[in-house]
Amino acid sequence: IDSGVLAVTKGFTLNADDILRKTVINKLICHFKLSFKDIEDDFDINFVDYFAESLQRLKPLAQDGLISLDAYLYDV
Repeated sequence: IDSGVLAVTKGFTLNADDILRKTVINKLICHFKLSFKDIEDDFDINFVDYFAESLQRLKPLAQDGLISLDAYLYDV
């Protein structure tokens, strides 16, 4: 504005974690499912280790039948 140009854009710089989480959320919103292997391959992570806390918080939803998790995750 000070330079006589309209301020019409605003942006945020995303870090690697932001981009990873954005990708996971987008896949869930668009496809209603998520391939852990695809995320692991794309981001060079171990999905279960990286999202261990989040997966623990999802267990009650899986137990209530609201979401489905692969069997190997259930012992996380």
